[in-house]
Amino acid sequence: MSMPARPRFNRAPIIVILALTLGLAGCDSRDPASRGRFNAFDTVIEVTLIGVERRRAAEIIQTLEADIRLMEQEAEAVDATPDEPHREEE
Repeated sequence: MSMPARPRFNRAPIIVILALTLGLAGCDSRDPASRGRFNAFDTVIEVTLIGVERRRAAEIIQTLEADIRLMEQEAEAVDATPDEPHREEE
């Protein structure tokens, strides 16, 4: 007893359509994230802003870096001041 022949299915068109779809989807090179990186407090600080226009994101990251550097300078100044002797209450 022989099995009936199944019709042969040509996969080539599906593979081509799939490849074109994935290829076109990858053509959009716009990354929705803006990134910044700087050093402060003896560590690397990485900032990622998503959905913010590039120019505005750059301004925000620069402002953040300046503020953090100011905090770092103030922390170093506090560390550099001599400690006052501890006075016990009488």
